[in-house]
Amino acid sequence: MLELIQQLFECLDAKRVEYCHWKSNAFLAEAVRGIGDLDLLVRREHGDRFEALASALHFKQMAVPRWRSAASVFHYLGLDLGSGQLVHLHVYFRLLTGGSLVKSCRIPLEHLVLEGRRRLDGVWVPAKDTELLLFVVRKMLEYSSPTEVPLALRESQRAVAEFEWLLSGGTLSRTEILLDRWFPQIDRALFQRATAALMPSGSLVDRCLSGVMMRWRLRDCMQQRLLLLEMVRAARLIRWVILRGLGRPPRVTPVRGGALIAVIGPEASGKSTLVRELNTWLAEHVSTFAIHAGRPPSTFLTLLPDLLLPFLRRALPRYRSHQVETDRQTGVGTVSRTRLILYAVRAVILALSRQRLLARAERMVAGGALVISDRFPSATVGATDSAQLDPMTLSDTVPFRRLSMFEQRLYRRIQTPDVVFCLKSSLATAIERNASRDNDEPDGYVRHRHAHWTSPQFRSGRVLELNSEGPLADTLLSAKQAVWECL
Repeated sequence: MLELIQQLFECLDAKRVEYCHWKSNAFLAEAVRGIGDLDLLVRREHGDRFEALASALHFKQMAVPRWRSAASVFHYLGLDLGSGQLVHLHVYFRLLTGGSLVKSCRIPLEHLVLEGRRRLDGVWVPAKDTELLLFVVRKMLEYSSPTEVPLALRESQRAVAEFEWLLSGGTLSRTEILLDRWFPQIDRALFQRATAALMPSGSLVDRCLSGVMMRWRLRDCMQQRLLLLEMVRAARLIRWVILRGLGRPPRVTPVRGGALIAVIGPEASGKSTLVRELNTWLAEHVSTFAIHAGRPPSTFLTLLPDLLLPFLRRALPRYRSHQVETDRQTGVGTVSRTRLILYAVRAVILALSRQRLLARAERMVAGGALVISDRFPSATVGATDSAQLDPMTLSDTVPFRRLSMFEQRLYRRIQTPDVVFCLKSSLATAIERNASRDNDEPDGYVRHRHAHWTSPQFRSGRVLELNSEGPLADTLLSAKQAVWECL
């Protein structure tokens, strides 16, 4: 059991908050290790105490997209400091079920579930006969909808394993007694037909027919009319498929809003690795996007120059930006007017692409998402990935001055990130890492980037230095804790 989850359950017991993990307890051992979600039913009268405890343990309340939200169901995320894992809580104050797309059916059994709860591996769970009753009703409602059936079939193997676990110990007969008392609208014959359909030998047709009959018997518990409910399900499924196809699956977002997180540092200091690991860690639960501000995608205006860039780098190596910068700063070699013009035009093209990319990132943040940027421009002219044109050192002619003003105006439009991770590593480590990369740059390029690296200045935000010389796990854990504090 994760330390955070154990602390949560101990605090709930100490403060006498009545709760139980009300479903999928056949896989409770996985849930308490942070695999999947924890589905907790909390007594409504104890809601304030639960929220206070969750806040004290640094759980963050999350918002779900409006089209996926359900009344009386809340989402919390917490960070287990020891392992760096995220703990996702689904907190129910009313028992709502009906499928993955719509929680449409209110099951008025909160009192039965909480009063008859028992301990399982230190966690309060419903009595087995109560959980079996809830399981059969939940699954039948899923199979009653043609839209929900494909989603139910995806988890059919786990459902069979859970069903067999619930049937062990002769719970079926006790469940039928509960059925007579709490669900008089469902007779025993229908319930027995439903349980037979859920057996491994049961057919899909039997499950669907039993589900339709049970849904009709429970129509008074439905929050919407059946025809409208199917239309809502179909619309949500279409929307879910489109978002998945666009690479934007619906996830929860922080109720306090999104955040822009930047990872900067010298060449080959581990920026891309840290961005990838942070994105993988967050994307399982939170709406997250990873971008590369150092190599922004082309815009309509910059597409053609960007397509020609690889050819020009091979054909004219002396015209590369870092070579022009080196010649200007050391005085070695001739920096012709042609080289300066191409250098200035390239700087403006990069500024335009970066500004467009980061403007889109800000719109994502405004929508509640977390955006993690590999590299980021700063307010320091001449710093890596920042404005490069300074009219005082380039030339006093009109073209250079105008290009410089336009470039700096583009960078001033870029918002400051909420958190900046500045990675530190030695030149020897950077050269070693660069050699192991697929598209490694020449060692001279890495040396140039390290020699001219200066810690950039940001107008606001939180800048944290991380030593990336040590193990990745240590650096990643420090970054996770800092990200969690800013949410």
